[in-house]
Amino acid sequence: MNFEEKNMNPWFAREILARATSNDHDKIGDQLVSYMNGTSYPFVDGLVTIDPRLPIYGENGGAITDPWRGFVSGGEGESSDGEDANVNFVDGGFYTTLDAPIVMISYAEALFIKAEAEFIKNGGNTTSTGSNANAYNAYIDGIAANMAKMGVSGADYIADSAIGVTDAGLKLEHIMKEKYIANFLNPETYVDLRRYDFSTDVFRDLALPVSHLDSEYPNEWMLRAIYPASEESRNPTSVNAHKQAPTTPVWWDQ
Repeated sequence: MNFEEKNMNPWFAREILARATSNDHDKIGDQLVSYMNGTSYPFVDGLVTIDPRLPIYGENGGAITDPWRGFVSGGEGESSDGEDANVNFVDGGFYTTLDAPIVMISYAEALFIKAEAEFIKNGGNTTSTGSNANAYNAYIDGIAANMAKMGVSGADYIADSAIGVTDAGLKLEHIMKEKYIANFLNPETYVDLRRYDFSTDVFRDLALPVSHLDSEYPNEWMLRAIYPASEESRNPTSVNAHKQAPTTPVWWDQ
């Protein structure tokens, strides 16, 4: 899906243009940043200090070597280390130029789907360690494909022992973490979270928004979208006949 000046990329409009004109805009969450800055998955061999894709996604207001702190979901501007968060969408990034395409599905995603399927086919589950070469090669190839798409070198990143875990050390969480990173801004991640019931065995350090206790549904994950207010006011009969709580699983998740 391509865009141009009269029909600009929605992420550019919502994040970059809105920020430049002092309007509401989003931040980049701590979950993603912690996966990419070495917090949730510490780098081992000194080859990299951050995922080279992180500066393609966001900016930290300083040098690349400065701390990268994502925004805690439901918080008031803090990061998970208690310091002020600082990662915004980067102007001119792969996803945030005026004419950037919206990626529906990519080769990298297909490889991670293959890696997951091969891992499970080989008897793997959410907590098991080790698989076969088919699963591991698809995992590594998926990372390399996404790095190439972003225009950065992934050689040192893949060579680090935290990433290049070998087929004997491969876990489902490694595959799903890399799929999550590669699918930046893609709603398919929400499908994956629900498929695995928001498991922290699969999505390390995953946590409910810090404000969840003040919500209508404390201690619960949202499993579906709600109808917009405009639909409720204009089409109440149909909405009321089909409306369900956002904590009710969708049909394929029941």
